[in-house]
Amino acid sequence: QLFSGSGKKQPAAVTYTKYKNEGSRFVLMTVQPGCRVEVVFQRILCMYPCLAQRKDIDNFELFLRNELTTVSRSLALDRTRTLRSYRLTETVTCMVFAPHRQKVNQSNPQNSDKILLIVKAPKLNLSKTLSLDLTMSVGEIIQEFIRRLNLTAPANKVLQLFHESSPSEPLHPMRQLKTIHLQSMDSLILLYRPVQKGGGVGWGEGGKGGRGGGG
Repeated sequence: QLFSGSGKKQPAAVTYTKYKNEGSRFVLMTVQPGCRVEVVFQRILCMYPCLAQRKDIDNFELFLRNELTTVSRSLALDRTRTLRSYRLTETVTCMVFAPHRQKVNQSNPQNSDKILLIVKAPKLNLSKTLSLDLTMSVGEIIQEFIRRLNLTAPANKVLQLFHESSPSEPLHPMRQLKTIHLQSMDSLILLYRPVQKGGGVGWGEGGKGGRGGGG
């Protein structure tokens, strides 16, 4: 469901997630029209952490679809654009989260490519420019930052990494850099928060990348 800044309800858009061997699932999200597609992508990974561990997750995209079109004929959304820019109407009945066939058929993955990123830890007043492999996970980047600056991960804290343009949406610790659509010299923000009683640390606790980053 899309809501304007004034709280006025816009035409509903149901996010339909479908992935191989997992069946089909329907999710109803409430988001602002100014929300970027990348944020919706991250929220889906938050709701279904098993997706982030798929080897083919970098082939997944969000598609606009109506009742008369198939996934193969649907429009793949640009993750850097906002939902408002697509002028969603009532004819758009859902978004489909599925592998992009063109990407699946590509035979030259950029596994050896690197990217320069600035990792900032504002609470520690520290920053470091790192040359990172695009296949690295978010959890591995946190570990690399800690190692390069000779830091000690705070006890009973969950470390999370955010893109500077989305400070309220933590990146999933198992997600690889090549799936985040970053530009060279973009900034990533490292923040930490206390572990909630009962072990409720959200999806920052899942996978080796998240636990290693969280200390």
